[in-house]
Amino acid sequence: MTGFEVTSPCLGRTIQGARRSRGWPRNSLHNFRSRLTLKPLPITQARLVVTVGREEWLEGQLLALLETSFTTEVRVVGDPSSVGGYASKWRILLQESLFLLQLLGTPRYYAGRVRFVCLGGHYAVLAFARICRPWVHHEVFLSNFYIHALGSSRMFSAILQLLLNGSVRVATQSSADNAYFAKFLPAANITKIPIALDRPSIRSVPAVAPGYFFSGGWTNRDYRLLFEAAGELPEERFVVVRSLKTKTPALTSNIADFTDLPAADFHGLMAGSKGVIVPLLKDVGSSGQMVVLAAMSMGKPIVTAGVGAITDYVEDGKSALYYELGNRASLVDKLRLLISDPSLGERLGSSALVAHRQYTTVERNKRLGEFFISAEL
Repeated sequence: MTGFEVTSPCLGRTIQGARRSRGWPRNSLHNFRSRLTLKPLPITQARLVVTVGREEWLEGQLLALLETSFTTEVRVVGDPSSVGGYASKWRILLQESLFLLQLLGTPRYYAGRVRFVCLGGHYAVLAFARICRPWVHHEVFLSNFYIHALGSSRMFSAILQLLLNGSVRVATQSSADNAYFAKFLPAANITKIPIALDRPSIRSVPAVAPGYFFSGGWTNRDYRLLFEAAGELPEERFVVVRSLKTKTPALTSNIADFTDLPAADFHGLMAGSKGVIVPLLKDVGSSGQMVVLAAMSMGKPIVTAGVGAITDYVEDGKSALYYELGNRASLVDKLRLLISDPSLGERLGSSALVAHRQYTTVERNKRLGEFFISAEL
């Protein structure tokens, strides 16, 4: 967890913080409180409070753009990820709960005209805004708000119905997300802004010779289907990078299985592949697009289930090959197409690389900044 605060009158800002520590420290609530110095502003001055899980999410001059229009403060909720993957749901719940306690413990500090821009801590801010709505003026702008499999839960939908209202706006990453949030918010409160990923840094993994199919990701992955497909292609090699918590069937001799690797190693293994497979488990909206974008940035041919956010980023037969979700025979057929026709892989990879140019961090942050400051506070 990181304690970190930025108080910034326009372009001049002071930074007070503590370096991120690995794992979850003891006395977390005490540590979190002791690292924050709250500096209330005049109630007449509009403020923008940015909540993030990691400071890196503000790269690309996004913070500077926000500062041109608002007095801006950054609050780090707590790093939601650790080396090799995302924290458990229980840890995220604890982080959100601690942040909500922080907000509720200082209600006067957030009185007046405040806009919350959430890149992390979404549920805590939504709950705080809902609880305090009778006596404070809050607007909440959400980005990186991933629902995943929770979207099918009736209880979760009821909670969102309570938390989402006319003062909440959402920046989505796909058309599927637009359709989901349309159940809770008017269309004017939903803006699609595709996620972006510049070519990632890579570190070679010398233990693996190039020329294999790569697959990776921590959540919503059907590795059982992939392993079964690999069993039907014994002459091909496969490299998989997954969470240690992911259940998989027994390995076959042509699969190299890695767990919880750092991002540079993950992308290094992707870079050494001849193709990237994104075996989604369910159609849950935004899922798999970050792996797809990384593959696009490297000009890799992609084989993926053609559902959810994936269809907003790559096109079947042009920049990727879609297989039928959950259908092993369909996945095997698409892989055999690439194996039998190397020129097809080259065309798909080249087309994906060209398509990737529109998904740059600079462009996304420009659009996000405009979205966050678009309406009058």
